[in-house]
Amino acid sequence: MSALHGKTTPALRIHAPPLNPARRSTSKTTPGASDKRKRRATEQRVELDNMLETIDAWCVRMADKFEKNTQYFHELLWQNGLHLVSRRETNSFNAYNGLKSLELREEGRTMNAIDMATDNALKSEYNSLSNEQRATLVAEWDKHKSIRVHNARVSGMSRKQDFHQTTRTITTLLEGLEDRVGVEAMVVIVRNNSNYYAQPFTFWTNPELEKYMAIASPKWDTARVVTKMEAFAIAGCDTARAWP
Repeated sequence: MSALHGKTTPALRIHAPPLNPARRSTSKTTPGASDKRKRRATEQRVELDNMLETIDAWCVRMADKFEKNTQYFHELLWQNGLHLVSRRETNSFNAYNGLKSLELREEGRTMNAIDMATDNALKSEYNSLSNEQRATLVAEWDKHKSIRVHNARVSGMSRKQDFHQTTRTITTLLEGLEDRVGVEAMVVIVRNNSNYYAQPFTFWTNPELEKYMAIASPKWDTARVVTKMEAFAIAGCDTARAWP
C-alpha cells in the first residue's frame, strides 16, 4: 500500500512481458571452413608483406643507382597504378546493362546485376545491337559516369568529407611533385557557401614560405588573410560591393 494525497491506495505493480528467448542462427558452417579462411588470410598477409618488402628494396636500389630518394620511385609506382586504372575501357555489355538499369528504374522496376545478365530477353536485345549502337551506348554510359563523379554532394557531412579527402589528395600530390620535380607551393582553400562547416585549408610545401610572406608583406597574417578570403567568397566574391 502507498499514500497518495493523504489517501491510501494499492501499490501499482507493473508486469513486464516475458522476454523472448534469443533465436539461434540456423545457418550451418562447413566443418573446417572457418579455419581454412583464417589460414588463407594469414597466407595472403604474409605474401603481401613479402611483396611490400620487395618493392621497398627495389625503390632503395633504384634510388642509389639514379641518385634520387626512395619516395620518388614510390610515387612513380603509385602514379602508374592510377594510370592503369584510368585506361580501362568501358565494356559495351556493361554499358548496356547500366543504361537499361536506369531505364527500368525510371519505370519503377528494379533488377539486380545477376538477373539482368541471365535474362534471355535482355540478352537477345543486346545481341541484336550493331557495333555502332554499342559504341553509342558506351559513350552514353561514360558520360553518365562522368556526371556522377562531378555531381555536387548535397548533405553537409558528405561535403565536409569530400573537402577533407580532396585536400589530403592535394597535399600528397604536391609533396610528390616537390620531391620529383623541385617546386614550392602555397595552397589556400575556403568555402564559398555556408551549407556546411570546414576550417579553411592552407598548405605550404615549405614552412619557410609562410615566414617569408611576413617579410614580403609586413602586414601579412595567414589566419587573418584566409578568414577574410572565406568571408569574401561566401558573400559572392563581389569586388564592387567590397570596395564601393
